[in-house]
Amino acid sequence: MKTKLICSFILALLYLIINYYYIKVFNFEEDAYIMFRYVEMFVKGYGITFYPGGEHLEGATDFLWFILLSILNKVHIDVGIASLILNASGVFLITYIMSAVVLNVQDTRTVKILFPFSFLWILFIPIFAALGGFSVFLYSSIILLTVHLLNKEEKINWIPILSIIISLFRPDGVIFGVCFTFIGLYICVKEKRRQYIINMMIALIIGIIYFTWRYTYFRELLPLPLYVKQSNDVWLTVKLNIKVFFSWGSIAGVTLFLIYFILQKPQDKRKIFLLSIPIIIFFSILIFVYLSQNVSFRFQAPVMYIGYYLILNMLINLLRFKIKHKKLLIGLFYLVILLTTISTIRNLGWNYIYNRFTYMNNTFPIRFSEKILHDGDVIALTEAGRLPYWINKKVQIIDLVGLNTKYTAKNKTTKQYIEKVNPDIIMAFINTTYEGNKNVYWIEDPYIFKNSINISGIEKHDQAMIAVENFLLGHWKEYDVFFVKFWHSYPHVYAIKKSKKKSDILYNLLNESFNNYTSYFELKNLLK
Repeated sequence: MKTKLICSFILALLYLIINYYYIKVFNFEEDAYIMFRYVEMFVKGYGITFYPGGEHLEGATDFLWFILLSILNKVHIDVGIASLILNASGVFLITYIMSAVVLNVQDTRTVKILFPFSFLWILFIPIFAALGGFSVFLYSSIILLTVHLLNKEEKINWIPILSIIISLFRPDGVIFGVCFTFIGLYICVKEKRRQYIINMMIALIIGIIYFTWRYTYFRELLPLPLYVKQSNDVWLTVKLNIKVFFSWGSIAGVTLFLIYFILQKPQDKRKIFLLSIPIIIFFSILIFVYLSQNVSFRFQAPVMYIGYYLILNMLINLLRFKIKHKKLLIGLFYLVILLTTISTIRNLGWNYIYNRFTYMNNTFPIRFSEKILHDGDVIALTEAGRLPYWINKKVQIIDLVGLNTKYTAKNKTTKQYIEKVNPDIIMAFINTTYEGNKNVYWIEDPYIFKNSINISGIEKHDQAMIAVENFLLGHWKEYDVFFVKFWHSYPHVYAIKKSKKKSDILYNLLNESFNNYTSYFELKNLLK
């Protein structure tokens, strides 16, 4: 017990320090700022909304994550720091579970060989989603705890309660929650089945109360992002997801899983298969969903950790028997982790470049709010993370993709809708073929603008791009338009009404934004 606690605490503390340093040097992920904004709007008393005076919106789907962040923020803990603390607790729980599996082995020599597996799970790519402010580790830890209890057939009566917690954490958690509940019912012994069914009813009542409340509060059946993620081209989505799901790292992990599974005893095979059912169902559903915001495979993260846990259990099962090639079997697990670590290191390099050479990761959003915006302005955009988060004016924010605006979430974004909104400023991500050597270009010729646009696709973000293009071409004389460099192209398009008489200021701010890099903490200090 003491060894498990110490190891879990050390890794959780190490993670906390690394994450703290990470945001002291870098920034949180674009979409994590959406959740942070909802939390701060709620704590300030505006309700669950995206901007002061706005309608109630469920643009942030991680409900329990939202509640926990709000509680910590309410007691004056910065929302970014709150995400660190909560994910560190998830690291503690996952490590505790993994070490419990290893330390349950009787042979001391085997324990020494396998003990590194207690913490090597953290090297998987989803760590960047956690570092970037998403609920990956805390959410995954609750799922893994449920799998562990099912595997050990301990405290089975808690499965329905844990399942409703998972379901309230994230919408896709419903898949896991339902699967876990019925697996628990299947393995529950007859003497405890009555209490189990009672707990199922309690969980169901909690779910009904929550659903009734959220429908009454938000007046929507589903969170807005779920409307956005409904694919308009199912087969294209399937092909894209297959390409993502079956990367070489995933193939290596699945291959190892199958090798270990084939070598299991029949009774162990049955249990492993039973615990794998949620993974199979989850992927069978997820493959048809358009996975926007899937930063560092955060949606697949729980599956990775369940798979890791099951592989570890299967390896221990094999080592208990006199089976040949034990060293090879252990070596294969280490090899898969090594391959995964290489991908993680590559992702670290990408994150460094992205954070250091992206103009959004500096003082621009704050200066933009201070020098361009006024209370009552309307800003329409497609990138609803960093820019809105740092805005401290009472402006109306229209999300043209639909993650934070009801109309565009449920309807096609059109030129006519943007005309109705009548935005003072537009900020959109649009695929362009424009080439140049400057950071910002003031586009005065509408033909250059039109000929530079390159949009293909029918998903929500494509609809938003087309609508912005058509709107600006139809109202060219009313707006000044800028192409802004992002990586090696010019996909960020800004447009500001000429009547605001701030086009020169915006042009200069955009140019100046490439001169310096500012971390999350530095930006927070600027707001004080």
